[in-house]
Amino acid sequence: MLSFAQIILALALVAQVSVAQPQIFASARNIALTISADRVSPRNQQVTVKYRITNVGKAPLYVPRQETRLCYTEMHFVAWFVGPPHGVGGDCPGEGPSLSQRIADSAILLRPGEHADGTLIADPRFGNLTPGKHRIEAIVSGWREANFTEGERKELESIGNPLLEGDKSASIVVTLSR
Repeated sequence: MLSFAQIILALALVAQVSVAQPQIFASARNIALTISADRVSPRNQQVTVKYRITNVGKAPLYVPRQETRLCYTEMHFVAWFVGPPHGVGGDCPGEGPSLSQRIADSAILLRPGEHADGTLIADPRFGNLTPGKHRIEAIVSGWREANFTEGERKELESIGNPLLEGDKSASIVVTLSR
């Protein structure tokens, strides 16, 4: 049977290990995603979808940045008309020269309460959609821990704040006119 002192010592060691391990990913529960677009759009024209990502958490975190100079293999932003077939517009971050370069190019640090704005395109012409009401859905996707090697995860520990992990979606209804 362990003594009280041994239990306290064990708890102190567990606490030190927890403090020593920096958090490199933060849940999508820490952000809010809102989207907007003109409520009525011609059915033969692209619809510009404006989005806002807000850090609603208690700590700073990195979120995807839409404006990137490099084209990677993982899409972080996408918007489409719901229902097959649909038009998709998005951004294309993923593989780059180095992990540090990819993060610098494709992420922005948001402190609690801060937001980042951008635009996406949803194209009703891809689905030959008819006039009427249609729902547009947009998703911001964070990074996936499983996509990083152990060495890359170690490198991520040095950036000081976690990366967004997981997805957040939002939708709106627009009317396509003739």
